[in-house]
Amino acid sequence: MKVAYFGGDMFFSCFKSILDKGFDVVKVYINEPICSAFKISHYCEKLGIEQVSTRPCYEDLLRLIDDGVELFVVASYKFKLPQTRIKYAINIHPTLLPAGRGPTPLPYVVEAPSLAGVTIHKLSDEFDAGDIIIQEKLLVCDEESSSSIMVKTSLIAGKLITKFLNNMEKTYGKAVPQSSVESSYYPLITVEDRALKWGMDIDQIRSLVRRFGHWGIFMKINNNLALIRNIETRKFEHEMSAGTIIYEDCDLLAIAVIGGFICIPSDRLF
Repeated sequence: MKVAYFGGDMFFSCFKSILDKGFDVVKVYINEPICSAFKISHYCEKLGIEQVSTRPCYEDLLRLIDDGVELFVVASYKFKLPQTRIKYAINIHPTLLPAGRGPTPLPYVVEAPSLAGVTIHKLSDEFDAGDIIIQEKLLVCDEESSSSIMVKTSLIAGKLITKFLNNMEKTYGKAVPQSSVESSYYPLITVEDRALKWGMDIDQIRSLVRRFGHWGIFMKINNNLALIRNIETRKFEHEMSAGTIIYEDCDLLAIAVIGGFICIPSDRLF
């Protein structure tokens, strides 16, 4: 069966599962920036699979169907595909739908672990709203971050899509409509959402760091905005004002916060 794939490296496990099952991936649409699909791009180059970063129009999709493509797989792709006559069209979403719809749900999952899981559903006119084909719940630990949740959801997604591909016609035909009553939506994360404010206490900062994991958080130091991806938080009694630099050398910067301090690599600021 010929397949067209739409997405990036977050669900590379699914892309690899499709290839391992012997499906013919004829074209891959990747997100920009290209670095978000580095691994998939490498595989495409290695295997001679055509890849593009432009948004597909309706006519592009029809040409794929006319060329024999029977399955569209969408996995963390930023554009919504128009409805076509394609035989199978699925999306892979990193929550337990219908809860947790939206473009960037993982930071919300950290604070709402009941959302955690992976869902494969049919594509529909509305983002993340198609009939549910198969899904699996994920248990979230107390100290989980969006990074560790992403790794776990990727592994689960690879397993789920293999199950789907093993019995595609039957599984696709038994898809169940989502409940609008149980649905919830979480909006796109902004820079402001990722900002550390000096009025936050140490527990709030820890929560912020967990929510955004390897993506990092933003903070202002000496009126310079910095993106910090490596941060250590510690509780400690002190009388310093929040935002005060309390230690600095060529490698390390420590800054007082309410109820403790944070440590960050100083080279990340310059």
